[in-house]
Amino acid sequence: MNYDAMTREELIAYIESVRIDRSFDILKKESALVEWIVPDNTTIIFLDLASMHAANHKYGMDGVDQFIRNITKFIRKSDACAKFGGDEIVIMLQSESDGWAYMERLAQVMNDNNMYGTIACTKSIGGLQNTVKKLDSIVMQDKLESELDGSKANRHAVYICGESTLIYAV
Repeated sequence: MNYDAMTREELIAYIESVRIDRSFDILKKESALVEWIVPDNTTIIFLDLASMHAANHKYGMDGVDQFIRNITKFIRKSDACAKFGGDEIVIMLQSESDGWAYMERLAQVMNDNNMYGTIACTKSIGGLQNTVKKLDSIVMQDKLESELDGSKANRHAVYICGESTLIYAV
């Protein structure tokens, strides 16, 4: 690609195209890590969608992507949202909203769109990356426990929308 030959408008359009995940229609992790300023005590929500393999087999990738875009449309314009992995979404709340109530509403929107997952919330400390690592660790522990007790669906099972797990981490 010859960036020198591009107009200012073409460069802006190109930058916008590489910073947004088109399947979820939200910011990519790499862009969020550069662009977001995350003061300590900012409410951060980590959403790990469940059973994506099975959901893709039932609804097709385009169908699941549409469900996810419906979910991300729920997120207020004043909040920041980014895709942090294959099926992980991070939301940075810009207001002093009640994180638990926000997670409950998010879980309902997910259920209305045939999706579920583990949703964890905490106050940031030490920046975005440290906070996301903390939340990811908590979610991974929850997923391991559900695997061990047999409540986690097998990735090859027929997809059935389960109930989201909500975790408020101190």
